[in-house]
Amino acid sequence: IMPLVHLPVQSGSDRILKLMNRKHLISDYIKTYEKLKMINQSIEFSSDFIIAYPGEEEEDFKATFDYSHTVTSSVNITGNAGWRLMSSPITTSFSDILNEVWTQGATAGADDTNGNPNVFTWSNSSTDGANTNWSGVTNLNTNLSAGTGFLVYIYADDDFDGSDDSFPKNLSVNGSENTIGTAPTINSNANGWTLLGNPFATTIDFDLITTNDVTSTVYIWDDATSAWKTWNGTTGDITDGLIKPFQGFFIKNSSSVSSATTSFPSSAK
Repeated sequence: IMPLVHLPVQSGSDRILKLMNRKHLISDYIKTYEKLKMINQSIEFSSDFIIAYPGEEEEDFKATFDYSHTVTSSVNITGNAGWRLMSSPITTSFSDILNEVWTQGATAGADDTNGNPNVFTWSNSSTDGANTNWSGVTNLNTNLSAGTGFLVYIYADDDFDGSDDSFPKNLSVNGSENTIGTAPTINSNANGWTLLGNPFATTIDFDLITTNDVTSTVYIWDDATSAWKTWNGTTGDITDGLIKPFQGFFIKNSSSVSSATTSFPSSAK
């Protein structure tokens, strides 16, 4: 499959599509998008739209505008049960993005409030990489902050019925993609660690993320090998520093910090 597919949507309004004598509905394009994304998560899309078509009214224009600013993005969790660093390309809750897998140990939004939590966030006030910096999420209905990552244990059993379900497990979200220039709050301590995440529905280049007082190395946990993968701008086992959608990753501050910041410009996509 080519890395770019052009889908000529032309209008986000089914009424206008009918006036154009088009034989498709907007839902048909959404299904095509989702099917191609399941085959190749790195695939990108272009489109074209006809604005002010004869007979178009304000609600038709709004439907087109809303469609052009909405993404349906999905990721396949492959391999086996284990820990994954993740993020979201839209503003949504933990419970929404993890809807298809088992969650527990949270007072709200989990499949079961009992048991040890399996969804964690990282403390941005940490001064080291100790496991004590992890905190179980108590309310999974809380929205994720754009550009931040989280840790989740993916169980093989999706519904706790005693039988393991198969991999891959498909997670999907729908909504407005996080904005260009997203600048999550990061650790302000010297040598401090921050868990970030790809905030977009497309692959990003770590080397093109804007940073200040941050080292040039990115760290991604690889569940398949139970080891960290890295990239330092020139070498490493993260190919060319490319970070896929839904991927969480760690960065580390410099040994001397005056103002540690990071942001995700359009050039990183």
